[in-house]
Amino acid sequence: MNERKNWDALVEALCRQIDEWPLGKWVMMEELASLAPDIEFDEDEEQYTIAGTYGPFSPEDIDDAEVEVQAYAEEKGLFVDQDFDKGICLHERIDPAVEFDFDEIEYLKLTYEPALLLGGQSKAVYDGETLEVAPEWKDASDFQGKSVKLDQEGKESLRSLIEEAGVPTWNREYAPIGYMVLDGWGWSLLIRLKNGKVFASEGSNAWPETLGLFWEGLFDIVGLEVSDGDERPEWVCELVGQDDEE
Repeated sequence: MNERKNWDALVEALCRQIDEWPLGKWVMMEELASLAPDIEFDEDEEQYTIAGTYGPFSPEDIDDAEVEVQAYAEEKGLFVDQDFDKGICLHERIDPAVEFDFDEIEYLKLTYEPALLLGGQSKAVYDGETLEVAPEWKDASDFQGKSVKLDQEGKESLRSLIEEAGVPTWNREYAPIGYMVLDGWGWSLLIRLKNGKVFASEGSNAWPETLGLFWEGLFDIVGLEVSDGDERPEWVCELVGQDDEE
């Protein structure tokens, strides 16, 4: 049997099942396969077949198909959240320039990530009550970060910052125009609302002109200063004071 046709049958069966999966609920690929009516699992052989015709497939094959299932969901306009321990979770996307109410924000996360995870990865996380700015990976500056529970004034400051930075107008994706960069750094922003909808924006070596303003504003709200010179954390160098939209 043609190997490509065999593989396509597996992906199509998983995609049909993901169409039935509720938004906002996590699922692992093997759980998705177990629910698909045309996917059969032989426990003795530990292998899967599709409609008794296509296969056999190993559990590793099922996991490997996740990339194409994600791509299928994204082509439908959904946002795909991914977690190593929980699998994938689908959300309805909010398009750029569509306003959303600050009070409806359930979760916000901004990350900065150097290429290949070579140190300096950082995050700013807001969970509706607490705002944390901290490194996920230590860098040479030994920046420790800070977490603050926001009172009403702090929440109003965050609301104003989101409006001033024009976050809802940020594009879905930023990249250098006319050339490809395989090193450097990337960033991503995820805002999940209480109704399960998601606003997401990301970039690789390119960013909206107000990203530095937004990042520094988050520092201000939690009461942190951005160090200068050699003490400046590696992961803020590209964001603060270098706001050029690509």
